[in-house]
Amino acid sequence: MNFDQPYNRHEFVSFLRQHFLPENDFVPDETPVDFPIQTHYCCKTATRLGSSKSLGLGIYEVHHHSKPNARVGMSKEAFRLLYAEGKQCALVIFVPEDNTDNYRFSFIEMTLHQDEDSSRVKKTYSNPRRYSYYLGKGIAWHTPNKYLNKKDRVTSIEDLRSRFSVEVLTKSFYQELSDWYAWAIDEIRFPNKLDDSLVNKKANAEGAIRLITRLIFVWFLKQKGLIPNDFFDENAIREKFIEDFEPNKREDNLFGYKSKESVYYKAILQNLFFAMLNCPVFEKDESGKTVERKFRRLDENGKADSNDFDDNKLMRYEKYFKNPKAFIEVANRTIPFLNGGLFDCLDDKRNKNYIDGFSDKEEVQKKLIVPDYLFKFRKFNLQFLIYKCRKYVSYLPPC
Repeated sequence: MNFDQPYNRHEFVSFLRQHFLPENDFVPDETPVDFPIQTHYCCKTATRLGSSKSLGLGIYEVHHHSKPNARVGMSKEAFRLLYAEGKQCALVIFVPEDNTDNYRFSFIEMTLHQDEDSSRVKKTYSNPRRYSYYLGKGIAWHTPNKYLNKKDRVTSIEDLRSRFSVEVLTKSFYQELSDWYAWAIDEIRFPNKLDDSLVNKKANAEGAIRLITRLIFVWFLKQKGLIPNDFFDENAIREKFIEDFEPNKREDNLFGYKSKESVYYKAILQNLFFAMLNCPVFEKDESGKTVERKFRRLDENGKADSNDFDDNKLMRYEKYFKNPKAFIEVANRTIPFLNGGLFDCLDDKRNKNYIDGFSDKEEVQKKLIVPDYLFKFRKFNLQFLIYKCRKYVSYLPPC
């Protein structure tokens, strides 16, 4: 099952029957079911897709018109449907009414219990924020692939619950984050002090931590639609921004080592961090004129103009771009200014200490190495953030 594709009922039911639920256990039953209440988030009628006999599990497809994808509100309405259907647990596929590109796959459970000194039956509901995968176009596919695709068929409700459990996924996330960090610090180089020829391992380690922190924040901005998906899609980068972009290119030598080229980090990420997120879309220049975010000016020799040289608020590396103007237009359309310090460039240029290495100096640019292959593009959605070392397996927790 490809979880990074738009929702398709036939494919999803086939996945449940042939790979996920206990063998020969799925009972198909494609039947419209009306909600027993007036709904605010979900459409009036759901579809019962079937059930699992051994698990006592219902499977439902629910279309909704909740623009912010309100998990809690939708789940509350789904619980009412579950109770009316006489089920205590269900797998529910929440699909937007007007677009199937992204959807949510949730496990919901209702437990009934009665105190010894009371005749009243109490209902306890599972937390809708804890047992849910966000699937479809642009998602980090490793997590659902690992827990839903690669594992054997579900054997029990406990097993099913564990595959949706946020505790299990969070533990895995931090382990793989640690693996990626341990790998990355041996691959990256930040310039730091230009007069120090030794590799500063401490500075590289701190640089890797800053990079991870910034990228995680960028991931959530992207999920909110504030940063374009095209900045993180290998094909889009190649077609729209950077000519002949090949993140996994190998050097033409005896051993065929991967290239240390750092085009993506320099052209896309550094401009995003320091000259977009850390710079207003519009601001007044020294003459009082309102100007947009832009690349720094070049002189007749193609070098940075002396007035713009090493200005942290101006974009650079336009030599890498097919159409620098198009890149700016995409950025200024959606990317906000965040005045919080996370995306401040930390270079102390007066004392020649280039912590981030966002500079027009050729010496700094040559010393800055954050190889393109670190970001393992494929269908790249910031899942490059975390790998399993040497296996290049990406991961991000469900949102």
